[in-house]
Amino acid sequence: VEWEAPFGIADGSTQGTNIVIADNVDDQENIVPVQLPSGAIRNALSLPDHPELDGKEVLLYGELIKYFGECGIKNTTCAIIDGTVYGVEPSDEPVDNSDAILSISFTAGLGDFTAYSVSGDQVWMSDKTYGAKMSGYADGASHANEDWLISPALDLAGKSGVTISYEHAINKGDLNNLKTNHTMWMSDNYNGGDPTAATWTQVEIVAYPDGASWTYVPSGAIEIPAEYLKSNVRFAFKYLCSDKESATWEVRNLVVK
Repeated sequence: VEWEAPFGIADGSTQGTNIVIADNVDDQENIVPVQLPSGAIRNALSLPDHPELDGKEVLLYGELIKYFGECGIKNTTCAIIDGTVYGVEPSDEPVDNSDAILSISFTAGLGDFTAYSVSGDQVWMSDKTYGAKMSGYADGASHANEDWLISPALDLAGKSGVTISYEHAINKGDLNNLKTNHTMWMSDNYNGGDPTAATWTQVEIVAYPDGASWTYVPSGAIEIPAEYLKSNVRFAFKYLCSDKESATWEVRNLVVK
């Protein structure tokens, strides 16, 4: 399969950023293009680097979406070849949100969440594929930002073992700032407006993405501290970046249980 010039680089065919799959290796008509995001999946499946994989059977997890003008797979999160797993293998168990206190995918809007920009022109927004998305990169440059995505007020009085979980991806930033520029906070005295006027306590995100790919990973069950199991509490995502570097943070499929 060949794509015609022009490519964004001198020879796009040597970069290993895509593969095509088919039900039969001899069928060159009914093919599906597959995006290989940077990181473990591209390193493992790049045909220029691993020509021995040509024609091999592969199991892929990703999003079925228009790609190269065809039905394709983008945002590939996992690939399995000969029993070896590359990326993050999703659980086969269905997610039970029947007892969720709050559940939102962020792919159809931010819901009752509030996006507030303390500084910078960029803001949290909803993307139908990537969920809640924030980046300080615009017009070919990074711009310093502090932006919050704040939940609606929750009544957690009388509850125990309440956790927040979601999927997230972080890419294009300085890895040294991965855990300082992408954080979560709790407050029991925020009532709107500038979040810096309220009191917030940081809560630890259990698992971060690698910071160098578009691969989504589960955040893990982030436990809400016991002192916030009361009425009128909120949690928030806090994003920071500078004029020198700005990552993109994508969050989706959030559940409070």
